[in-house]
Amino acid sequence: MTIKTKLLSSILAITILISFTGFFVYQATEQIEHEIGHAEIAAKIVQTSTTRRGLVLDYYRFHEERPKAQWQLLADRQTQLTQSEVFQTDSEHKASLTEIQETSEQVNLLFAKIVANYEKPKSNSAERALSQELEEVLVSQLLAKTQINITRAYALSDVNLANVQTAEQMLVFAVGASVAILILFLVALLFFFNQFIAKPLIKLKEAATRIASLDFSSTTTTTITTGSGDEIGALGQAFNVMISKLKESYSGLEKQVQSRTAQLEEKMAESEKMNDLMVGRELKMVELKKEIAELKGKPKDTHA
Repeated sequence: MTIKTKLLSSILAITILISFTGFFVYQATEQIEHEIGHAEIAAKIVQTSTTRRGLVLDYYRFHEERPKAQWQLLADRQTQLTQSEVFQTDSEHKASLTEIQETSEQVNLLFAKIVANYEKPKSNSAERALSQELEEVLVSQLLAKTQINITRAYALSDVNLANVQTAEQMLVFAVGASVAILILFLVALLFFFNQFIAKPLIKLKEAATRIASLDFSSTTTTTITTGSGDEIGALGQAFNVMISKLKESYSGLEKQVQSRTAQLEEKMAESEKMNDLMVGRELKMVELKKEIAELKGKPKDTHA
């Protein structure tokens, strides 16, 4: 595998890890926002149900038109909340909201009966007493069902808040795990580059320094073996071939130098011998000349 391929693979792995982390963070954030939206709607249902309960008590006490008008507005508001689109894809929440809506419709019917019972003409005190008793029963039933809806809405809100906490915990865990994996990956990447790029380059540099100083004693093929199959490994193998050829060339050159030196020494020895021989002959010639000169000089002395 080439260095380029290794780098691209590392970049691809980091990109995939970051993309996965980003996707998970996005999904978790969406889930948190979704559950918070559910919790807000549940809280509004609780508020609406509580307000409607107060309106029932107001109407029961004073029988005014204002509670009736407000009741209808809140009934429409609660229907909108229970039919909100954010719950349509969640079967568990949808079931709870369906129960709340059904109970709310029963509460609306009870309130309508309370209003009809109050507005019904009464001819005598017995009918008024009976109407009073019926109204009390209807109000009690309405308050009980309203309390049931409030309890269900609180439970729904608690579930949503628990889901928010779970999503937040999962988000923190995912981000922490991704960061830890990324750090480990970067450490492994640094180790890889140090082991398979930095160290082989240092070996090549040391070998080149020794070769530059003509030191072939410790520079062998095993000294600069990189152990990798990338460009660094190919460079190390080529360097080993170059070293081998340089060693052979340098060894041959040393042999040639030694041979030439021996030849020069031999010729110098011969020259010295010839020189000594010539010097000896010159000395003999000088002695002969002296002897000849002496011989030539002796007869002259006798004649005188």
